[in-house]
Amino acid sequence: MPAIILSNYIGMEFEKGLSGATSDSEKQANLLIGDSINNFKTVQSFGNEELIVEKYRSYIYPIYKAGRIKHIKSGIAFGFSQFVVFMVFALLFFAGGWVIEESCEMVEGANGVETM
Repeated sequence: MPAIILSNYIGMEFEKGLSGATSDSEKQANLLIGDSINNFKTVQSFGNEELIVEKYRSYIYPIYKAGRIKHIKSGIAFGFSQFVVFMVFALLFFAGGWVIEESCEMVEGANGVETM
């Protein structure tokens, strides 16, 4: 039981939100896109579409990188927690089978019938 609780706790820790550094990049990217949309005629007339796209990519790349690493770690933690749960149940079934196999004494039941 403690192994299941520990593995689920580790999985929960990896499911927490992105760090503050990525939220700053996200704010800058949103500000850039908002200004670009509000002034789309100016951006288009000066031919700055590619510049805006490159700036936006530079702002969202740290978010992408942090999110990718976070999700890989989260997937590993989830896989580990599922593995622990599976192994605990496998161990319990194995131990139950061993107990049944080792206790082969005949016991008289409540209705007078002998059972194993």
